[in-house]
Amino acid sequence: MDTELIRRWNERVKPEDTVFHLGDFQFKNSAGGNQDEGLVLADKDFYWKQLNGHIIHVHGNHDNNNARKSIIAHIVVNFSGFNVGLCHDPADFLESTQCCPISYWLVGHIHQNWRHRWVGHQLEKLQINVGVDVWRFMPITMEEVLKYRSLVMKQQASYQQRFEHNKKMEANYNKGMDDGQGVFE
Repeated sequence: MDTELIRRWNERVKPEDTVFHLGDFQFKNSAGGNQDEGLVLADKDFYWKQLNGHIIHVHGNHDNNNARKSIIAHIVVNFSGFNVGLCHDPADFLESTQCCPISYWLVGHIHQNWRHRWVGHQLEKLQINVGVDVWRFMPITMEEVLKYRSLVMKQQASYQQRFEHNKKMEANYNKGMDDGQGVFE
């Protein structure tokens, strides 16, 4: 599995690219955890040495025990005129930061449970799950994010459409899968 994930990463990411990794890169079990779960079988830099790109690591909930400790909890980048919030856990969503209003959020943490959902008082803020679990087990480019965002904004323009989408995602979250709505390939 690791070999295939590395191959897919390097297929998409060039050595000069910048990658924002949104946490939980390498799981290492804590004391008292399940036996053989999260064993690190290689030195701390084994995987990082094999991956293309300049990687900026945002802290994930499983990153406390691995060698890639990051102090970045969330970060805002401007891409194509949008202020894009990046964080690991969607629950850490902030409606805005002191620096600027956020156009939408990119998140990880939730695996295949949903590809996007709406948050905010009027369901006006979009969160897009960029975890590899829902993107063919490879990193997604910002161009793909913009294309997906545009598609979702058209398909779910009204509050009611967004509310109904979130209801489906909540039901799927309990089943552990995205229903594939709004997916493009």
